[in-house]
Order: sequence, then structure tokens, then C-alpha cells
Amino acid sequence: MAQALLLDTDLLIDFLRGQRQAVAFMEEETRPMAISALTAAELHAGVRDGAEKDQLTELLSIFNQIPVDPETALPHAARSCRPVPQAMTPVEIIILKSGITDHQSPITNHCL
Repeated sequence: MAQALLLDTDLLIDFLRGQRQAVAFMEEETRPMAISALTAAELHAGVRDGAEKDQLTELLSIFNQIPVDPETALPHAARSCRPVPQAMTPVEIIILKSGITDHQSPITNHCL
């Protein structure tokens, strides 16, 4: 079975906004895709009620959601086991590390 891709919030926002590279990636990718529970929470925090919320709910329903528990989050909130861009927030580091812990390949819009 192919390794699942762990999609980051920025990629899904770009997809929902119709950004060409993100749409092409999502339409053409054949490997399984997953998201962190933190990614789902970030997306829900920024969505408006109505059609936008319905579109997000439909999109998120297709992904396996990876839970983030204290054993995953706490050790990585303050440090990283490999260099990460300085612009990454602690939440982004936890999302990245939760995917690595679950043997997933993290994908952000920086990868497109």
C-alpha cells in the first residue's frame, strides 16, 4: 500500500480557494491522503457558515484524520528532531511531527 500523504492546512485552503496548483495536485494525486486533527480544527476556525462550511465538511469527509495526543504534541511543541523552517508555528510543527510519527509524508503548498 502506498504511503499516505499528510496534507497541511495551507494546501487545503489553497484548494478551497481554487488555486490552480493546489487543485491540480488534489485532482491528480492517487496516493491516500490524510489530515491532522489540528488541520481540521484550523480549517473549521476560519470557515464561514453556509455554503463554505458545507464545502469544507464535504472535503474533510474524504480524509482519514490523524489524532494528535499529548504523547505526540508535547515533545514537539518546543523542539524538533530535524530542521524546520523558522516560519513554522508550534501547531505546524506538531502537525508535521504527527504525520512523521504515523509514517506519513507531509505535504504543504511549499511542496507544489
